[in-house]
This record gives sequence, C-alpha cells and structure tokens, in this order.
Amino acid sequence: MIDQLRPGLRDELITSELNRLLADLPDERIKGDALRDGETIERLGRHLLRIARRLQTPAGAGQVEAVTEVVNRAIASLDPSFADDEIALPPRLLNGIVPPPRGAETPVLPPSPSIPLATTELLVNGDGQPTLGQLLLEELRCADHVDLICAFVGWTGVAPLRDELRALVERGGTIRVVTSTYLGATSRKAIDELVKLGAHVRIRYDGNATKLHAKSWLFHRPGELDTAYIGSSNLSQAALHDGIEWNVRLARADAPAVFSRMQATFDTYWNDPSYEAYSLADGDRLAEELLRAKGFDKQRHTARSQREIDELTKRLEEAYAELAIRPRPHQQEILDQLELRREAFDEHRHLVVAATGTGKTVVAALDYARMCTEGEPRPSLLFVAHREQILAQSLRTFQQVLRDPSFGEILGGSAGNAATGRHVFAMVQTLAQPNRLDAIDSAAYDIVYIDEAHHGAAESWQRVIGHFAPREIVGLTATPERSDGVSVASLFGGAYTTELRLWEAVDDQLLAPFNYIGVDDGTDLRQLAWRSGDYAVGDLANLYTSDHRRVKAIVEAVRQWVEQPAKMRALGFCVNKQHAQFMSEQFNQLGFNADFLTGDDEQSRREAVLSQLKAGELQVVFSVDVLGEGVDVPDVDTLLLLRPTQSPVLFAQQLGRGLRQSPGKTSCTVLDFIGQHHKDYRFDRRYQALVNRRRGSVVDQARRGFPFLPAGSSITLDRIARERVIAGLEAHVAGSRRNQLVSDLREGGDASIERFLDRTGRSVSQIYKPHRMSWTTLQREANSAAAIAAPTDPELADLEQRLLRRIAHLQHVTDPLRVNAWTQWLEGSQRPDVTSFNPAEQRMAVQLMHLLLYYPSTVEEGLETLWELPAVRDEICQLLRLDAGQLDATPKPLLGLPDVPLQVHARYHRDEVFAALGISSIDKRKEHREGVFYARDLRTQLMFVTLHKDEQRYAPSVQYRDHAISRELFHWESPNNWRQTSNAMKACAGIGPDASQHRLLFVREASTGWTKSRFRLFGEVDLDGELIGERPVAIAWRLRCPLPEVVFGAVRIVSSG
Repeated sequence: MIDQLRPGLRDELITSELNRLLADLPDERIKGDALRDGETIERLGRHLLRIARRLQTPAGAGQVEAVTEVVNRAIASLDPSFADDEIALPPRLLNGIVPPPRGAETPVLPPSPSIPLATTELLVNGDGQPTLGQLLLEELRCADHVDLICAFVGWTGVAPLRDELRALVERGGTIRVVTSTYLGATSRKAIDELVKLGAHVRIRYDGNATKLHAKSWLFHRPGELDTAYIGSSNLSQAALHDGIEWNVRLARADAPAVFSRMQATFDTYWNDPSYEAYSLADGDRLAEELLRAKGFDKQRHTARSQREIDELTKRLEEAYAELAIRPRPHQQEILDQLELRREAFDEHRHLVVAATGTGKTVVAALDYARMCTEGEPRPSLLFVAHREQILAQSLRTFQQVLRDPSFGEILGGSAGNAATGRHVFAMVQTLAQPNRLDAIDSAAYDIVYIDEAHHGAAESWQRVIGHFAPREIVGLTATPERSDGVSVASLFGGAYTTELRLWEAVDDQLLAPFNYIGVDDGTDLRQLAWRSGDYAVGDLANLYTSDHRRVKAIVEAVRQWVEQPAKMRALGFCVNKQHAQFMSEQFNQLGFNADFLTGDDEQSRREAVLSQLKAGELQVVFSVDVLGEGVDVPDVDTLLLLRPTQSPVLFAQQLGRGLRQSPGKTSCTVLDFIGQHHKDYRFDRRYQALVNRRRGSVVDQARRGFPFLPAGSSITLDRIARERVIAGLEAHVAGSRRNQLVSDLREGGDASIERFLDRTGRSVSQIYKPHRMSWTTLQREANSAAAIAAPTDPELADLEQRLLRRIAHLQHVTDPLRVNAWTQWLEGSQRPDVTSFNPAEQRMAVQLMHLLLYYPSTVEEGLETLWELPAVRDEICQLLRLDAGQLDATPKPLLGLPDVPLQVHARYHRDEVFAALGISSIDKRKEHREGVFYARDLRTQLMFVTLHKDEQRYAPSVQYRDHAISRELFHWESPNNWRQTSNAMKACAGIGPDASQHRLLFVREASTGWTKSRFRLFGEVDLDGELIGERPVAIAWRLRCPLPEVVFGAVRIVSSG
C-alpha cells in the first residue's frame, strides 16, 4: 500500500481518509491551499473519474443501469438545466448516424478510426500499432475540417494522402496548412499539390529566423469528436510509416483544455500577417526562398553560371526588400506610440529607443510614409546621420517603403555638397558647417529624423538639432544613456516616446535568446559610500582592482558556464578605465587572450581590437559601459557584467551588445556578478529588462524561478545570489510601506506626487496600494507645508477620508476624454454649471461619482460636495495628470451609440460602463458581476472577459477559452449553459427578432491589480463565421476597430516570432 503521508510534492484533493491522516502531522509540515474557482470543475471531475476507474465492471444489465442512475442523479443535482444531459436508460453508445439517401446511391458511414474518437494514445510506429500514416488516412475519411502546422512538408508525405485530402474538400471540408521555409526542407512540389487539392496554405518566408519546428494535425468534427496529433513527425514517408517517432493522438473529449490551446495557437499563427497566403503563382518565389534557406553557394551550385547566381541573388534581395515594407509587430507598436503621443498629447519631439538590429530606420520610413497624403506633395524631410554608409542604407529603406526609387538625395561625403531638394539625407559634419547651416531656413523641413541620436549631446549635433524648427522631430538610438552619464532625452521632450523592451525583442526573435546567470562574487558593497542613490565610481574601482578573489570567482564562473571558454567571444563591462585595464591584465595572466578599450582609444585601435575579437584571436575585450559608438559585433556570445548598474536602459544596452543575431549563434551567455549591496540598491530595475511584467511582478517571478521567459532563454541564480536578489526585491516592495513613504516625503518635502515619484524612483501604485493610502494623507502625516488642511466639520472630514481612500480607483483613467473633462471641472476657479452639461457629460459625472463610491441624489449635489473638499479635488487632478502620461493606445470614438462617453481601447470599471450607457443612475448603481449583460432597451449586448482567471496558478482548463486570434479577431465562449438556439445566444449573436444591434466587448487581463482588473473596451464586434458547439457556444468576433499592437501583445496566445 502506498504511504499516503510520504514526504514530497503532492497535487491532489484532500479526501476524508487523507484528512484523518494529516491530523497526526504538525501544521508546519502540511502545505496546502484552498481550491480555486478556476480549477474546481477540472479537479473534481478528475477525482470522480479516478473513483469510477476503481469500480469493478458490472456483471449484468441491472448493475449497469444502477450505476447509470447514480450518474444521472449526480447530473441532476448539479444544475436543473443539465437535465438533457442525463443518460437514457438502458445506457447505449451512439456510433454514428447514416446520411439520408441520395437517388439510387446507398449512403454509408465512413469507418471509425482504429483508435476510438474519444481516446488518447501514444504512437511510436511500433509493432502491433497502426502507423501514423495509416491513422491519418482514417482520420481524414471522417473529418469535416483539417488544420496542419508542419515544419517540413515533403512530397513523399503528401502523395499517399492525396485521395483522402481531395475527398474531404469535395464533400465541403476545408484544409488549412501552416509551414515555413526553415532550412529549405519543404518541397515546392508538395505545397503546389496541396493547393491543387484545394488546401489553403500560409507560409512564412523568413524561415531561418522563425525556426518553425511544430508538427501537429487537428481534425474537426461535430459533437466535440475532434482529434489531434502532436509530436515529432514531419510530413514525409519515413516519418509517417517507419521512422523512430513519438506522437500523441489527442482526443478533445479526453483533454478539452489542451485541444483548445492547440486550436487557439494554430488560429493565431493562421491570422498572423507574417504567414502569407500561397497560390500557384507564388511558386518561383517559394523555390527561391527555399534555396536561400538551404544556404546555397557557388560550391554547392557549380552548375550555375556566375550570371545566373548574380541574377538570383538580385531577385532574392528585391523580394526581401518588399517584405520590409510591412512593419513587424514591434515596429507597429512603436508607430502606434508615435501616433498616440502626437494625437493625444500634442507632442512633436520624440526619442525612439530600440536595440541595434530591430529596424529603427524602417520605423522612421514607415512613420514618414504615414504622414504622406496621397495626391499631395510629400512633406519636406531631413534625415541626419554621421556616416555616409548609414545615409545610403537609410535612403534605400525610404525608397523601398515609399516604392519610389527616385526619392531623396544625399548631402555630404562622396555625394558632394550640392543637394538642394526637399528630401535630404545629410551628414551632420556637412550640415553643421556654419556657412551652410546659417543659410538654411529653420522651417525648411517639415519632418526631421536624427539617427544615432545619442550623439545629440555633441556640440555639432546640438547646433543642427537646435537650428531647425520642424513640425516633427524624431531621434533614433539604441543607446540613450552614454558612458559619460549624459542622457539625450532632454533634446527630444525629456523622455523616451517609445522603448522596445528587451524581452519583447527576444520573444519576437529579433535578438538571440539569453542564458543569464547571476553569480555571487563575494564582495560587500555596503562598506562603500552611497550618494544620490548610487555608488561612487572611484570607490567601486578601488574595491574591484584590489580584490583578486573576485577575479578568480569570475574566471571560475566562465569555466563553469561557458561551453568552450577558449572559443568564446566575450565583452566585459567595467566601472572605469582603471578597472578595465586591471581585468585585461588579470585574464591575460590566467591564460586568456584579452584586451581593453576606453574612450581615449583612437578609432583605428578600437576597430583593430574588435576585429581580433571577431576573428577569435581574443577571447574577451573589457571596456566601460557599452564600448561607445560604432561597436557592433554580432558574434559576441558571452557578456561579463562586472559593475552594478541600476539603470534599466543601460542594463538593456549592455545586454543588447551580446544579443545580436549571427550565423551559428544560438544564444548569449550573460554572467552577472552580484555582491552584497546597499539596502537601497534597486535590483528590480535591471530585471525589468529581462521579464514580461504582464505575467506578474518582478519579485513574484523571481520567487518562482522566472517561469515566463522568451523561448530559449533562462535566468539562473546561484544560492547566495538568489537570496540577495530576492531580499533586495522584497526590500523594495517593503519600501512602499506607510512609515517608509512618510519618512521619504518628510526628507524631500515634495509639493506634488510627480516630484516625489521622480525623486524617489517609486511608482504611483506604491503610494496607493498599501493600507488604502492617499497622497493627501501622506502629506499630512509627514507634516508637509504643501498639505491642504482637513475640514473642521466631523461629517465632512469623515467623507473626505472615504473619498481619499477611493482615489486609488482612478489609476486606470488615462484617456483624454475623461482626464480633460474631470480636471477641467475640478480645478476651475468655480464649481461647474451642471445645467450646461450635455447628456454625455452628465453620464461622465456619474462615472466619477461611482468610481469614488459616492452616490449623491443629483450630479449637482455631488460636485458641490467635492467643491467643499479641496484636498480631494487637488489629489484627483494630480493623479489624473499622471495617469494621462501612461496612456498606451490611442482612444477611438465609439460610433453608433450617441451620448455614450466610452472610447475604444480605454479602460473602465464595470460601474463606469453601466453609468455611460445610462443603465446606472447617479443615486443607484447597477449590481452585476456576470460575464454577459443584454441591455434590451438599447439593443446592446455587453460581454466582459477576464483572460487570466487565476494569476497565482497556471490553470490550463480556463486560460485559453477567450483570447485574441489576431488584431481583428477575438475568440469568445458563451456562458456554459447557452445553446445555439437559446434566446440569449441568438440575441447576443445578432440573430432573430430580439437581435442585438450593438455588441461591445470588454477585456481585462486579470481580476486583480489596479489597472489589469479594469476592462479595456475592444469596441463593437460582429459575428465572423458560424456558431460552434453547445454549452458553451464558441464564437469568433470580428472587431470593427483593430487592436493596437501594444494591446494585442498583451492578449495574444503566442509571440509573433
């Protein structure tokens, strides 16, 4: 008998017997948790199934019926609406329904697959098992629709399946195939044959970047009899019949959550624009791309003449230039943010920060193209860079995007100084010449782009940037923080307009994966002086250059974590020149070939040293920070982070030096040496660059071992480093406690929330999250001179405290419609005249009151009360102005519903939604917590979706029921008791006499968190395709307003890479 109290991990329900046994153990040995709503049904169902499997098979019909009646009673007790699901007596199995006769033909059912449709099985092409190829034929004969995602599609795999594929299409079925040109292993002949048979095929042509490895079939049938195959087999003769393969045949009936996840993932790929629809007319392009993916060269293709090779190469380059015209998801997000800051904030100076290799120039060209109006002259353009090579490449990019080979001219370098047109790509050295610059009108150019904008602090660059007064100016850089500590953000509005997060670039396969290892280096930095929130550079250098034990720890870590240290190409980032030289000397003494670079080195020496590193003659080059301008060594595969940095931008810049993609490079090893730090050292800032904070806070992910990282990446901390990192992260969280906040404010005496956050580096949520704090309360407890006095009237003082505690509930309000209206009302010189409010403004006032949980009898009364509470009004306005800076998507008007103050892509509390629609009134709030609501008088269907039902625990059964398929499509499932024929379902879908005319989709990431728990309005939706299934019914909604990339990135199932 198994010992039910055996030590170790467990994952099971506590039964009566187990509960009795646990009573004998001390509480500290028992680790348990309450059953969560999101997993209740799955866990209870599995428990019942385990019990049922232990029953003896009944010997007679009477016993079969007795067991069936027990099951029926259980069904009836769950919900009366499930009465139709009770099993008819005597119990029987339905194996099929024969189609009605057609003329003289006798209809027959297709044979059932060898493996029953509701059964899951492992297939290994072994003795006694049907081969995968045979099973696929059987599945095709009885399927309605088929989806296939396959890395390699071969002719020998397609040919045996042709008859069944053709038959499926002839009886009205559909076939969808997703593949890529990865490694050039797919056969053009096979793809063409699939298309001729009637299949719809989508191909991603940058296959070697995508690295599609997936192999999966999905067979769709009515009645939840879907099946799937997932495993190792590509579409080839060997894989389907006699290869050593492992594949799982999955039945939806057996694992519905897994099948839904597979379907959702496939649909996401299918709707990803990077997978292009294929037709027979694309055959030559496919052949060329497959050839490119195979890495053809003269030796492999000696039969081709040099002329043929040159012509083919030219055609391939032209094809790739066409691909660059369409923005990739990360580029689209940058473009969306530029549009947002211009339209919503009237900002026209921008700094775009993105790692080298992510296509900043393409973004600039696409941004310019959007500002061109068809039929009108293009805006005048000035593009500034410091090297002729950059200008020539940038000019070609603009020409490709604009599809105009005659666009633009170069000023400077070999092109000369005679450029006089309206679209100029200029070398800064030429442009900055006093005689030339002074002769150019400051308003000569509408649009100005500054490439490598980190040079902006230099005198010549400042002279150029300061001379012009364009309509728009955009700086482009990968390194906004220079090694001399100067930030160029002040030249472009003081902040980064948009910043490509490092984990996003890795997740989208724009950069190589990272293997980050945090290593204890044995140093104690607590002894060093801490000034202005950081260590002094000189103190760090003195400590590190006198500590030979640290050097040995660094070398030992290299030998432990780098596969072949003798072949590594490493960059080491040091504190200063003294430290870099010391590390180079120490590594050379220990048998490595090392060198160092500093800002004092000539360009020729820098190029020579980096050439040695690239050639493998050096294993490591040490320098300060990011090695300065002009450093681009994609072959770097190892980074040594030898100095502490709290700047997330500088940390990302350092990592970016090692994450450039290059042939044969699979990942970059990052060794970060972590000492004992000052109590105020901010670990959270550096790890923000590595993790997706949509999946939880940095400290939560660190405690769980960083489970959500881009594919191929990892974070490993040794025992001591892990303890220090988590302690530092937890200390930062603890720093938001009330007493600490009061102490910090008393020390700085800040008059506004914004100044306090800037000085302390905190976020606004740290003020409002703990103990229902407010800024006003914080000021009063700190005895701040800027604090507004509390009311002397006890009742008014009590109301003020209630409203101050509720101000935190305004943190999601970022759209200009509410921000501008509410701040205008509350900070005016006199109380607004409510009689002048239009109907939409009346409802916006109700929205504000309901967020504050305040229900006066009239809007006038509510505003009058707020006017008696100046501290509340002041704090609301301060917070709203801060919120406005966090706007991440341009709000769009909600058309078709007049007087409804809702905007597409803005976030709302459920109470605000009902107030905006007039369902709630000023003195009465609509109580509603379900996922659907039909406002019959307005003929408007509301759908409220929570994507992650349980953020604390991964629950596959509920994670993917509702999800974005693409920027235009959203998969939604009805309440569990809805049928396709139910009145509620038909009204929701816009069918029948009670059909909804408007369908509004509201989506939130989670049910907790100030912002994530607020619903984002995805806008009006329309039915796309057919209703699928019963109880629940699945629907694909087509969004009338496509999702911005930043929103889609938060709700998509898989990354775009």
